[in-house]
Amino acid sequence: MAAVEVSMAGEVSMAGEAEKTVTDFGKWANTVCTVCGPLEATATPQQPFAGSIDLRRVADVPLIKHKASIDRLHWDRRHIAEVQSPFCYVILQLSENRLKVSQDHHEVALGAGDWTMIDSLRPAFFEFEKGFDILAVNIPRELLATRAHNQDIPLATFMSGTHGASALFSNFARSLYSHAPSLHPEDVRHRENILDLLFSALPGPFDLRDRRRERLLERIQRYIDINLNDPDLSAQTIADTVGVSLRHLYRMFSDQGQSLGEWIRQRRLERARCDLGDPQFRGNSILDIALSWGFNDAAHFSRSFRETFGLSPREYRRQTQTDS
Repeated sequence: MAAVEVSMAGEVSMAGEAEKTVTDFGKWANTVCTVCGPLEATATPQQPFAGSIDLRRVADVPLIKHKASIDRLHWDRRHIAEVQSPFCYVILQLSENRLKVSQDHHEVALGAGDWTMIDSLRPAFFEFEKGFDILAVNIPRELLATRAHNQDIPLATFMSGTHGASALFSNFARSLYSHAPSLHPEDVRHRENILDLLFSALPGPFDLRDRRRERLLERIQRYIDINLNDPDLSAQTIADTVGVSLRHLYRMFSDQGQSLGEWIRQRRLERARCDLGDPQFRGNSILDIALSWGFNDAAHFSRSFRETFGLSPREYRRQTQTDS
């Protein structure tokens, strides 16, 4: 996959690795609003403007590198009223210069590698010491709320880029941005890694939550993911392997709002969809792909695929081949 670069006309297009630098502040500002949502920025006075934006995606999570000669940036209730796709932004400072971020009566100062979280549906203010130079990880608000289990996300809180779990997240986010062009755009595993590292770093109630049950569920899900291609994968096998009763295994998934069977089927469908859209598997028949991910009934696979993704496997493959 090529890098996804944002043109200065506000359109997203496939491009190479190099970032475009533009000198038109208006075009740059319009592109930022197109990609990130409504906001206002103030160019650095008495200095020629230069700015660039490079957008890459990991599943449904945009990673955007911003650089520009601006002093301030903000959004308020006027801008929030126009938001169509709400996000929580992880703001990671890339340069040695200081960045101040304010939201909900909290203010945080970030140096190189440090990061914080900001909600797109609450007023926010940014002040840059010597220009705008950040990596923004835009996590869909709904996705974050599901993972947070109704706990409040700490906003405008300092997260260190030099030590602890927050440094691990900082390093991973920058590495993921660098390697995103070579990753499959629909592979959700890297998105899950982002969320896992994010929540391991967040302070407050996330530190206090009992992780024992969550770690067991993660272990079970990891085992299932590794063995998705086994058509004989069964609840009893899973329970025996991880050392829990069948009743407890079923209850752990039902508590998440999805049965064990539904979860396995969904994961298999996602893997099959990735293969159907991958050029290296164009020589494999749809039946071969279905069988390789544990489906042993072609009609059941096709019906489940359509119910989940809105297209038959054949229609989906034809569409992805047309788009590529």
